[in-house]
Amino acid sequence: MFGDLGMTIEHFREAEAGADPLGDPNSEFAYPRAVLALRHLGLFYLPLPWLGALQAAAAMAGIIIVLRPTAVKRSIATMLLFLTPPMVLGFERANMDFALFLLCVAAAAIWSRTSAVQGMVWPILCLVAGALLKLYPAFALIGAAVAENGRRRLMCVLAVTVIVFYWAINAEELRLIAQKVPVATISAWGCLVFFARLEKFVNTDAIGLGGLGNIDWSTVGLITYSLGAIAACTIGLYLGRRLRSRAWPPREWCYYWTGAAICCGSFVGANYAYRWIFAILTIPLLIRCAYDPDRHVASWARITLAALICSFIAPLIADRWVFLLTQVANWTFILCLVVGGVALRTATRQKLKTETLKQKSGKRKPLSTTDYGLPTTDSQLPTINYRQQMGDGSWQMGDQKDR
Repeated sequence: MFGDLGMTIEHFREAEAGADPLGDPNSEFAYPRAVLALRHLGLFYLPLPWLGALQAAAAMAGIIIVLRPTAVKRSIATMLLFLTPPMVLGFERANMDFALFLLCVAAAAIWSRTSAVQGMVWPILCLVAGALLKLYPAFALIGAAVAENGRRRLMCVLAVTVIVFYWAINAEELRLIAQKVPVATISAWGCLVFFARLEKFVNTDAIGLGGLGNIDWSTVGLITYSLGAIAACTIGLYLGRRLRSRAWPPREWCYYWTGAAICCGSFVGANYAYRWIFAILTIPLLIRCAYDPDRHVASWARITLAALICSFIAPLIADRWVFLLTQVANWTFILCLVVGGVALRTATRQKLKTETLKQKSGKRKPLSTTDYGLPTTDSQLPTINYRQQMGDGSWQMGDQKDR
């Protein structure tokens, strides 16, 4: 129980004694050395069961904050989500991904509430701190840079540059981590997982396919993912034209960009199943779009949710056919996230162009550098005004008549 957390705390003790767990080839420690700095918080003095239970409770609270299950059906669905194999594995292992999930939730929440350029400092700091502990939170910063405009985008780009510079200096740590974490084909997801298992099958030479063993299947996986992403971007451009008249709560918008960027970026490699927790950030916006009046938008959201559900309920250890179906679901979900990201960005750009034209014609007030075409609060979402046609052919709305 709480195996990952227990090993991390044990490595804290080794580092406190002056050892280097990452440099030790016999050590299972496979995190950046920045993680060892957490030992100064004194966590290894606390009982492991209490720490694991506290992290699990905090992760549950973070998921509830994201999903906001106020209705009975959503509450039941949230409870069932806690019982899915990836979540149970994460709770049982008490992996650091769940702690970083809370950090990303906080970053997205602060991002959604700030309209000033200076307000981006805190979410950026949260994500930079996460990227030093594990690499993948940097993908959320890349997503924010794509989603934002003006000086807010510039701040995100600068943060990504700092992270790249840091890891370029400490590239040796990434090499040591890669040596200790081979590509997993069980309890894992990512573009390399299917091709790693295919390579094992080919190498058995069961049906005379031994000649294919010389192929670099990891490169094939990356090329396949790249081609799929390009196709998804094309669909996203089309879908974005249908979203240009929509408005979304900033909280859901920021959650989607954070979760989708981390999932799509992490898909480049191989990840243990509990990292699906970041996909939960995309659910609120997907549910909203699933009820969109445009059938194309609704179909995209429903297909994405269906693929996500299949990825969550799939067994961690699967035979050949279940494994293939799980891979189809994983790839479908990730590529649909790419479609959604491109569509949201396209819709935002079209809104900005429209607002800029109105500004030049003098019909609207000048845009601020922080306006990216979305409401800044949930109360600013558009409401529907109902009008009733009168007997004389006029339209009545309140006390006004339009003849």
